[in-house]
Amino acid sequence: MKCVHCGAEIEADSSFCIVCGKPVSPSRQLRIGRDAGNDIVVNHDRISRLHAVITKEGSHYRITDQNSLNGILVNGQKVTSALIRPGDRVSLGGIVELDWNAVAVAFSGVKSGTQPRPAPVFYHQEASQPRKSPSALLISLIVLGVIGLLAGAYFLWDSISAGSGKSFNIQSEYSYSVKSVEEPEMASRRSEVETLEDLLARAPAVFGREMSLLLSYCLLDVKVSEPQTLLSSGTEEGKILRTASTSITEREFNARYEYLRGREDHLAMISEAENQLAQARAELKLREAELSLASKAPEGRDLINQGIGAINVLAKKGDKPSLDSLKDNRIDSSVDQALRDYDEALGNLEGVYASLNDIKAEVAAVKADSSKKGGRVLK
Repeated sequence: MKCVHCGAEIEADSSFCIVCGKPVSPSRQLRIGRDAGNDIVVNHDRISRLHAVITKEGSHYRITDQNSLNGILVNGQKVTSALIRPGDRVSLGGIVELDWNAVAVAFSGVKSGTQPRPAPVFYHQEASQPRKSPSALLISLIVLGVIGLLAGAYFLWDSISAGSGKSFNIQSEYSYSVKSVEEPEMASRRSEVETLEDLLARAPAVFGREMSLLLSYCLLDVKVSEPQTLLSSGTEEGKILRTASTSITEREFNARYEYLRGREDHLAMISEAENQLAQARAELKLREAELSLASKAPEGRDLINQGIGAINVLAKKGDKPSLDSLKDNRIDSSVDQALRDYDEALGNLEGVYASLNDIKAEVAAVKADSSKKGGRVLK
C-alpha cells in the first residue's frame, strides 16, 4: 500500500512509513484467492491460492496482484497494481468479475486498524454476462476465411474443368453468283446452303477442335440472314449477298461437344451423312454442268433455224424441196429436264442437313445455362 503522507510504497502491515517516518493507520484490505483462509474464496482452477488483495485508499481502492498465474485485468488491460473505482471492469484469471456493490458492503462499517468482516462472495462467473471473446472472434474469422478459400477453389476448378464464361462469336459474309438460267427460288436456296457452309468451315480454327461441317452444324446455332440480290450488269451474272452468325459460350460449347462425342450412335449417323453430303455435292456439280450446257443449246437452235429459213427461201426460188423437217424442237424440253434434275440435286443436298435436325435439337438442349433457344435449322 501507499503512505497517505508522502505516497511511498510500504508494507501492508507496517505501522509507520520508512520514508517519512510518520505513523500510518493499519490498512483495510480484502484477500482474494482459492485458499480457504482468504477473506474471499473463489474455488476455480484459474484462481491462485492468494490471487489478489484489495485495499481502500481514501475514496479509491487499489487492487494488487499477488504473483498469480493468470493475472488481473482492469478494463481489459493486464496490471500488477492499479487504483480502481466503482464502474471499472475488474477481472481475475479471465473467469470472474468484480461486483462493486459487494465491495461497498464488504468495506462499509470497517474501522481503522481492524480487518473487515467476512463478506459474501462478490465475484460472479463472467459467463452470466455474455460478451464476445477475442479468441472466439479470431477463430470465427479463420473458419470463415477457410470456407471462403474452399468455395473459391471449387468455383475456380469448376471454371477450369468446364470452360470459362467467355463467348465465341463467329460472323461471315458470303456472295453467291447466280447460275445461268437458274431460277430465283433455286438460287436463293443454294445461296443459303453455301453461306451456312462458309461459316461452319471457320469453326475448327475458332474453337481449336477437329470438326467436320456436319459435326459443326450439330453443335452450333447458326443464323443465316435473308438474301440481298444484286442485279446483273453487262456480262456479269447477278449476285446474292447473305450473312451468317453464331454465338456460344465456351462452357456451353464444351458441354455440347463432350455430350456429342459420348454418343456413338449420333457420331455414326453424322459419319454416314458426311458420305451422303459428298455424293450430293458431286451430283449437284454434274447437274449444274448439264444445266449450263442445256442453257446454251437454244442459241445453237436459233442459228440452225435461221440457216434453214434462208435455205428455204432459196429453195422456193429454185423450185427445191423445203428443209423444215430438219428443225429440232426437243431443245426446249432438254432445258426443262436439266432444271428439274438440278432442283432435285439441290434438294438432296438440303436433305443431308435436314436428316441431322433431330440430333441438332437434342444437342441444343445440353446447356450450361438456362437458355433454350436454338438457331437456324435447314428444312
